[in-house]
Amino acid sequence: QQKNLGKKLRASPVWFGLLAVASMFVQMYVPIVDKNFQSIAFTLPLVAGVAAACYYQAGKIVSLCLTRSGLPVGKVYAADMIGASMGCLAAIGLMKLIDAPSAVLLVGGVIIATGLMFDRAVKGRALALGLAAAITIVGLGNAAMKDRPIYPRWTKTINLDRSISNYEEWNPISRITVSPPLASLPVYVAGRSPMLPKDTKTDYKMLRVDGAAHTAILKFDGKSFDKMKFLEYDLTNLVHFIPNLKSVGIVGVGGGRDLLAALYFGAKTVTAVDINN
Repeated sequence: QQKNLGKKLRASPVWFGLLAVASMFVQMYVPIVDKNFQSIAFTLPLVAGVAAACYYQAGKIVSLCLTRSGLPVGKVYAADMIGASMGCLAAIGLMKLIDAPSAVLLVGGVIIATGLMFDRAVKGRALALGLAAAITIVGLGNAAMKDRPIYPRWTKTINLDRSISNYEEWNPISRITVSPPLASLPVYVAGRSPMLPKDTKTDYKMLRVDGAAHTAILKFDGKSFDKMKFLEYDLTNLVHFIPNLKSVGIVGVGGGRDLLAALYFGAKTVTAVDINN
């Protein structure tokens, strides 16, 4: 057994929790991808370094428990695997309730507090509890706010300022944002035909998945397709020119544009499926 094992096992969760929170903030507020190589040469090692330091502390905890605790290795490793499995399931449940940054803060607070389970010495106990409580309170406060102050600001080269969205929702696989209504803009078509009249305008909202992947939610009154003629000038709708096509299946609903296209071209039934609820 190693001397001062409990003290070291208490310190690692504290560092693990703090570095997990620090890594999250770096990833949210530092633009990792940039056209400027000098910028990437600085930001990429920064993000990777903080994340690596976080995982180092996590690995240190497991390694010390396996090699220095004096307990049966099989049982210690089984406990590690059971805990990891339960953590994965808990993460899914947590992400169904709150946003990812708030979840990371809550988990960071819990991680710091778990260090006290390894060593309950009075010295350092108050500091660990204080850090755990502070981080947890910040996470709960952020989750409770409508316009959360802690949110991903950068995705690749896109600055996701609050001004470009008025709706945000998280789930276990993504972050969804929707822009305010955008009026009289050039039509949103993926495979633009050169025959499309250049002055064609439409109204839509921009739906983004994790910031970078985006699609349009077209303005539609549910009745008239008169303003949807531009759909005929999009190569991605070529399938609808198949004669007597009455039933359409769509994988990936997005903003509903493909649904409108299918109905515009005369489909009688449309079945759409999506992995993102």
